[in-house]
Amino acid sequence: MENKKRKILIVEDDKIDRMAFERFVNEEKLPYNYIFAESVKEAKKFLEKEIFDAVLADYRLGDGTAFDLFDKVETFPFIIVTGTGDEEIAVKAMKSGAYDYLIKDAEGNYLKILPVTVDNAIKHKLAEEASKRTEEEILLKHKQLLSIFDSIDEVIYVADPTTYELLYFNEAFKSRWKVNVGDKCYKVLQNQTSPCSFCSNKYIFGENLGKTYIWEWQNLVDRHWYRCIDRAIKWPDGRMVRYEMAIDVTERKQTEEALRQAEQKYRNIFENAVIGIHQSTLDGRFLMVNQTAARIHGYDSPEEMMAMVTDISRQAFVKPGRRAEFIRLVQEHGSVSNFEYQVYRKDGSTIWISGNERGVYDANSKLVGFEGTSIDITDRKQAEEKRERIERIVDNSQVILFHWLAEPGWPVSFVSEGISQFGYTTDDFYSRRLDYAQIVYPEDLPRVADEVKAYLESRTDRFTQEYRIVTKAGDVRWLDDRTLVVRDQDGNIQHIEGTVLDITERKLAEEASRRATEKLRESEERYRTLVENLTVGVYRNTADPHGRFVQANFAIAKMFGYDSVDEFMRIKVPDLYQESEDRKLFVEAITQTGSVTNKELRLKKKDGTPIWASVSARAHYDEKGNIDWMDGVIEDITERKHAEEELQKRLRELELYYNITIGRESRIIELKHQVNELLERLGEKKKYKV
Repeated sequence: MENKKRKILIVEDDKIDRMAFERFVNEEKLPYNYIFAESVKEAKKFLEKEIFDAVLADYRLGDGTAFDLFDKVETFPFIIVTGTGDEEIAVKAMKSGAYDYLIKDAEGNYLKILPVTVDNAIKHKLAEEASKRTEEEILLKHKQLLSIFDSIDEVIYVADPTTYELLYFNEAFKSRWKVNVGDKCYKVLQNQTSPCSFCSNKYIFGENLGKTYIWEWQNLVDRHWYRCIDRAIKWPDGRMVRYEMAIDVTERKQTEEALRQAEQKYRNIFENAVIGIHQSTLDGRFLMVNQTAARIHGYDSPEEMMAMVTDISRQAFVKPGRRAEFIRLVQEHGSVSNFEYQVYRKDGSTIWISGNERGVYDANSKLVGFEGTSIDITDRKQAEEKRERIERIVDNSQVILFHWLAEPGWPVSFVSEGISQFGYTTDDFYSRRLDYAQIVYPEDLPRVADEVKAYLESRTDRFTQEYRIVTKAGDVRWLDDRTLVVRDQDGNIQHIEGTVLDITERKLAEEASRRATEKLRESEERYRTLVENLTVGVYRNTADPHGRFVQANFAIAKMFGYDSVDEFMRIKVPDLYQESEDRKLFVEAITQTGSVTNKELRLKKKDGTPIWASVSARAHYDEKGNIDWMDGVIEDITERKHAEEELQKRLRELELYYNITIGRESRIIELKHQVNELLERLGEKKKYKV
């Protein structure tokens, strides 16, 4: 028993019982500072003015019963003392909130267990208060971690590399995809039925374990571009899993869409503990359980639980040795507090229990059973595991969490292990060997300080900054700093918390993109000038039956007799064909092969004049494999076709004269000259030597 003196209020109207109590305390030298109250009224006066470690009250008093004191003893351990035969009253008292009860006997033996009863009641009360504080602290820290982690706009998820099951995802992920834990990543992200061919597992596992793989891809489901940062990390159960942060870079890729902001949602992961009351024998049978205890163990009623559980060690305890352990502790100390163990429920599932037990003794002080309370702490255990998982993810991610106190110099009260990526340790900041300002790039520090000052003065409690820092190795890195200022109800700053993310790669990519965009504009301008000055026609049109022109240069408009490109673009492609069937055949040919080269077509000008044209074209397809449009080059070959026709005519005439007018050499020579001239016009070699 502890040496600390216990302040106890004894509510007893029987003088003999008061004297017996006082004599017992003195003989046993119990560390009690006790005060007697002889009535309900007197007890209430004491309870209104003073604080007690415990209150003992006889049930039957001159001006009422101990029940009349319940509204005054809510914060004190309350023990009811009843006479023999009042067991039902004792049980009723326990249900109403009493911590324990004692049954008076004529010999005064109940006083022998008084010290243990009082001490257990006080310990039980202290344990309840400590448990409540612990649960509140865990809940607060978990909420802070979730709040900070879910405030990150980038998509973060963890997946098993073998089963491809999603193990964790933040709010940003859930805001984009409908998902549940255990879903396949390739199904959720790509709407596929099997793993993606471009999966990054081979770049971060095996011989690449420990390396970070950065890559970009376009999600065909939401059409967004992402910059992915992948790395293998160790999961709480020991397996290696794929961690990925996907930064939406659609704006950089397409310059037309902004990043979507993830909604913050908060979820309460703890439930209030439920307390059960039970009484059991030394050999492992329940003598009494209340409805709450039955419900904790999954039974419909106390009667069902007592009938079905006949061996507590074997049927209830997951590890029977734990019951033997708590029996040993009770035998040695008389009671045990906050004893944690796992039990089976009726359906075979397991839960965690925190129990407070005390021994029940017979008249010979022999241990015959136990009485106690049980609290379902499964939610707390699961919450601790979830907290550990979140902390492990944070410590293994590239996002660094900071927490500054609202004191001069803003000392760091928390920084995540991710700070090691810059060569620093958490102790560098905890020990105050290093202030955060000391690692900010000197040229950026004045701007950063001025911005923070302006935000605080304007009461802007959420803000983002981009600046450079210097690593321990002397390298310069770009950071994205997202800060949250936490104030009390009076508006005073309590602390500042935030996330820091290395965006050096993004900065380099943006600079490269800017330069590439400039080069692209220059290239497009040269291409446009070239196309506009070509003497052949250049066009882009659709492949549908009604066909429309999407692009065209002036040469093609002029070729068909139109005054401008705008006028030409308003006509339908089939309107240029002399025969509509030729248009169908042309589309079929390019559909089958994807392109045509020097295809000769019979077309017509704006005024109906027929012309011959040579066309080379290539098809472009959409994601479903359908032709989206056709790009082509067209050349007017009417003059060449006429020359070819004239050549054939002259050849036939030459052959005719040669066969029927032998000897007319002059005519033959003249025809040979004409044939050679026509061949030269067509760019071919002379056929005859004259």
